[in-house]
Amino acid sequence: MKKPREKALRYKTSRVSYITNYFLTILVAILFFIIQPYLANDLWSTIALSAVLVVISFLILEPEWEIVLREYNITNTEVTKVEGIISKKIVSIPHLNIADITFTKSVVGRIFDFGNVKVRGVKDTIEIKGVRDPEVIYRIIKNKIALTTKPKVAKKQKK
Repeated sequence: MKKPREKALRYKTSRVSYITNYFLTILVAILFFIIQPYLANDLWSTIALSAVLVVISFLILEPEWEIVLREYNITNTEVTKVEGIISKKIVSIPHLNIADITFTKSVVGRIFDFGNVKVRGVKDTIEIKGVRDPEVIYRIIKNKIALTTKPKVAKKQKK
């Protein structure tokens, strides 16, 4: 008989965390259209167009790969990162083994409210990348750690 699966809070990278990629895509396209008339012949124009398309494809598809390939889970007992589609790699840090937890936001992250949460365990580190409301995730994990490590008060015995 299967053990019932513990309910987990699931998080994935937010597309808004890749806003710089989208901005760079626009800049590369504009740059190409500016320099394209100055290219010597059709061969160089074709090579430049191919290079620009490769760069733009990478910049646009990177967030999609991140969203599909990674999932972060927070349960009452552990924080896990699951990577992969065909083969799965799971990194798990039990709340009792968490040594440190921090969150960071860049300037753009402060404007659009996204950031990274880094959970350091005794052996492993999990960085929850580009998530919305990293402070909320930080507080959730801190609270779960506090609940896990809270000493249980023994009942007083009657004399």
